[in-house]
Amino acid sequence: MTDQTFATNQNVPILGSDLYRFSSGHGTVYCSACQGQSWVDAHNDYAQGNLQACAYCHGVDFRGTPLSVSKIPHTFPTKDGPNKTFPAGHQFNCYDCHNGPNPG
Repeated sequence: MTDQTFATNQNVPILGSDLYRFSSGHGTVYCSACQGQSWVDAHNDYAQGNLQACAYCHGVDFRGTPLSVSKIPHTFPTKDGPNKTFPAGHQFNCYDCHNGPNPG
């Protein structure tokens, strides 16, 4: 089977259209789900029940892989302190903000 990591789903969202931002893979995660900042509030609920999907890009140890590298700098809001800022080239992982894949 061919690796579909960066593939689009055919005829998504409509017949004759193949748009990456509407495609899904990796345990039904939309490809575009990792873009933008809205996932910061929602990812914990998803991750706790779908760690295998997360491992595809973040690795079996959840410390990141080349698939989790940011191409641009990102700043994310936090609930209990200052914003977290990451430079371009950062390999995102569960230990950036948490005790690995465990909540907390």
